[in-house]
Amino acid sequence: MERHCIYCGQIAAKQNDNLYTCAAGHENWNNPAPGVAVCIVGKGQILYGIRSKDPGKGTLDFPGGFMEVGESAEEAAIREVKEELGVDVTIERYFGTYPSHYNGERPVINIVFLATMTEQAITPSDDLSGGMPVWRSIDNLPLAEEVMDDWMIDVQNDLRRQETSLPS
Repeated sequence: MERHCIYCGQIAAKQNDNLYTCAAGHENWNNPAPGVAVCIVGKGQILYGIRSKDPGKGTLDFPGGFMEVGESAEEAAIREVKEELGVDVTIERYFGTYPSHYNGERPVINIVFLATMTEQAITPSDDLSGGMPVWRSIDNLPLAEEVMDDWMIDVQNDLRRQETSLPS
């Protein structure tokens, strides 16, 4: 896939894993974008949305997305859940940070939070409108081919290890 300079739009050539330059000499750094993901937990289960769009159409995904300018990670997490599932959540705690590549290319740092829902009427919209979200038991979490991205398997494994300390 061709990269274009963010300054002038010309094609930017890869210099190394972190740097692209265009013919005008502009340096385009391939730094990770901050994103958030929210593991909504309750009664020993985790809530997954179903993606309605590529990348990963039809796969299970945590609600989340990219942070907006001026937003804290916690604010982004709450906003993304409201946009994607139509519910309010309470952030219980920071869970971890997981690197990945969005759509196989753009580096992302996923900041993951554990949360509980403060209301029950879920209205999927946005990227997670591929069907009603599903609750999965901590003992029956999705397989790698069922989830949007490999880093989610790392989150699930970490959740299993910390099961006794999960919010109910």
